[in-house]
Amino acid sequence: MKTWNDFENPYNDIGVYLIALGHYEEAIYWLESALQAKRYESKQYPYYNLGKIMEKKGEWNEAIGYYTRALECNPDYQPAKDAITRLVSWMN
Repeated sequence: MKTWNDFENPYNDIGVYLIALGHYEEAIYWLESALQAKRYESKQYPYYNLGKIMEKKGEWNEAIGYYTRALECNPDYQPAKDAITRLVSWMN
């Protein structure tokens, strides 16, 4: 029998929806759940979305850390590359 824990892909999607609503703390819970899910392989997405939350909160160094983790999962993930470039240019 499949349980909720067998369906990890929606975790990131729920997080994205909550980001759009401005519910950042709730979104963090779901994005972290995606990262902890055993079968969820596209971890660059929740890392990137956690970076977006930190960026919106003005925590740019932490955002860069999450964007970097996204790139560790997928070195070709262009949105994370663009986000790092943008934040580094703002910080200089």
